[in-house]
Amino acid sequence: MNDLFRPHLRRFVLVFFDDILVYSPNQLLHQQHLQTALQLLQEQSFYVKLSKCYFGQSQVPFLGHVITVAGVQVDQDKISAIVSWPIPVNVKDVPLAAFETLKQALISAPVLRLLDFIMPFIVECDASYEGVGAILIQEDHPVAYYSKAFCTFHAF
Repeated sequence: MNDLFRPHLRRFVLVFFDDILVYSPNQLLHQQHLQTALQLLQEQSFYVKLSKCYFGQSQVPFLGHVITVAGVQVDQDKISAIVSWPIPVNVKDVPLAAFETLKQALISAPVLRLLDFIMPFIVECDASYEGVGAILIQEDHPVAYYSKAFCTFHAF
């Protein structure tokens, strides 16, 4: 798919395997962009499944983000682990205001960005007896977070 859409990638098309996003700043351009994309697919005998298509939407889910007319926003399902972090209870822990500021910074839309499959990825991970966490990073910016607490029967 990347080869097929190469001249249009990041101009008005994003592709991830068989997921295709056509985006445009206005309705007129969007009709032209859609026509170009669908024509390219037809020329190569590719088919789209209508039930998986969204047309004329002001926002669509795509690769863990929500793409809107305003730009890229965070998919709330992907950041629920950060939102539900427990408040520190130890006096030595970070003060509440700083902790809440950190949580807000990690989940705000400007911090997370779309994947760029041309650039290299970095995965930073950590584990303990209680759980595991990871961050997918690109160009020093987080792209996705993962965390999982182990159940008592998974713990060492």
